[in-house]
Amino acid sequence: MPQSKSKAALDSLFQPASHPPIGEQRIPLELIDPNPNLFEPIDENSPEVISLAEQLQDKEIHTSIKLRALSNGRYEIIDGHRRFLASKIAGKKTIPSEVRNITEEEAKEEYADSVLLQRKEFHHMVVARAVKLKYEVLKHQGKRLPFLDEETCAHDGHKLKSQKSRDEVAADFGMGHTSVHRYYRLNFLIPPLQTMVDTGSLKMTPAEQISYLSQDQQQSTHDYLIQAERTPSLPQAKKIRAEAQKAKTLSDEMLDQIMVDIPGPKPLPTNGKRDLVIPYKEVSKYFGGEVNVDQIQKLFLDFVQFYSKKKQRHQQMAR
Repeated sequence: MPQSKSKAALDSLFQPASHPPIGEQRIPLELIDPNPNLFEPIDENSPEVISLAEQLQDKEIHTSIKLRALSNGRYEIIDGHRRFLASKIAGKKTIPSEVRNITEEEAKEEYADSVLLQRKEFHHMVVARAVKLKYEVLKHQGKRLPFLDEETCAHDGHKLKSQKSRDEVAADFGMGHTSVHRYYRLNFLIPPLQTMVDTGSLKMTPAEQISYLSQDQQQSTHDYLIQAERTPSLPQAKKIRAEAQKAKTLSDEMLDQIMVDIPGPKPLPTNGKRDLVIPYKEVSKYFGGEVNVDQIQKLFLDFVQFYSKKKQRHQQMAR
C-alpha cells in the first residue's frame, strides 16, 4: 500500500541531515559560499585575482582551498577566496578543496590563524581584525589575555613579566605581545584613520597612540592631517594623546603647534631621485570625484604591481 503524503512528510522530519563527505576532494564552485566573516572584501577585478585567473586558463590550482562543510550540503570558505574567485573567472567548474567538519567558532579561529600566518601579504587592518577575532575566540574559550583586556588595554605600558606568558602569546598569535597589542589597538581607530594606516600615510606606532583618542578627537586629528598634508611621528602622536586627555576637543591650532614644537618624521633618502607627483585634478577626473587621495594611491600601486607581474610573465615566456 503506497505511503500517504502526510506519513512521508512526517518521516522526513526524522531523517538525518545530509553531511558532505570530509577530506581532500574537488568541490563544484556552485556549492561554495564566501566566508561571512571576511575581514576585507576581495575585488574579483583586482590585479591579483585577474592575474591568477589568466594563469588558470591553461593549468590547475595545486594548493587546495579550505572549506567548512555545512549541514545543508553546501560549503563555506575558510581560506582561499582569491583562488576561488580566479577559478570562477577562468571558467572552472570545480576546485581542489580540503573539507573540514568543524563548528563556526572553529572556522573563525582557523581563518584568523591563516591571516596571521600570512600577515605580510595583507594590509595592516586585515591583520588587526584577525588579531581581534583571535582574541575574542580565546576569550570565549576562557583564556585570559591581560594585556588586551579592556581594563588593562588603556595602559599601553603593560608588560608581560613571565617568559611563559610571552611564549603563550607567541604560540597563540604567531608574534610577540607588543605587536599583538599594537595591531589590536588599530581596531579602535575611526575608518578614515584606518585607511591612512593601510595606505602607509599613518604609521602603526603613532596610530596606536591616536587610537586612545575619542572618536571626535580622532576625526579632528584626521581632518587636520589631511588638510595640512602631514603625518605625525611617534613623539608627536604621544603629545597629541596627552593633550587629548586634558581637552575635550582638539583644534587645528593646537595640533599645528604640536607638529611645530616637536620634530616630525625624518624624510626618507631620495638617492638623488625626486618623489613622483601627479596632480589630483588630473587623476580625479577618471573617478568622478568619488575617491580620495588615499584610495587613488592604493589603486595606482595595485596597478603597478599588476603591471610588474605581467611583465615578468612575458619575460619568462620569451626565454
